[in-house]
Amino acid sequence: MISLGCNILLSITLFQFINYAGIALATALASWLNVAMLSWRLSRRGHLHMDAQLARNLPKALLCSLVMGAALRAGAWALAPAFASHLLAKVAALTLLVGGGIGVFFGLALLTGTVGAGELKRMLKRA
Repeated sequence: MISLGCNILLSITLFQFINYAGIALATALASWLNVAMLSWRLSRRGHLHMDAQLARNLPKALLCSLVMGAALRAGAWALAPAFASHLLAKVAALTLLVGGGIGVFFGLALLTGTVGAGELKRMLKRA
């Protein structure tokens, strides 16, 4: 409920300053608040432990996320004319961005050793 209330208040407030992007930012911030609260609660109950593998991989995963974000921003800038076009072009551009973002993230995750190829195959089989 705290995260939901935070999301509503931030959405209303940020919408006034940065329009629709404010709603997206508010949702992202409220989601991180939720992650922090859940992590704190699980840690206090003894259910969340940072093992050596997580400690090694967390900075690499954050780096992969930052590079993916930069690549998506560059891709959105390059595809801006398509987003100003008709619906089919918008859908194609968005599909390209989503697919490209997934490819960049998992490609970097494999290159940095954040995830192994066998582990990635197992994850994809479960999905």
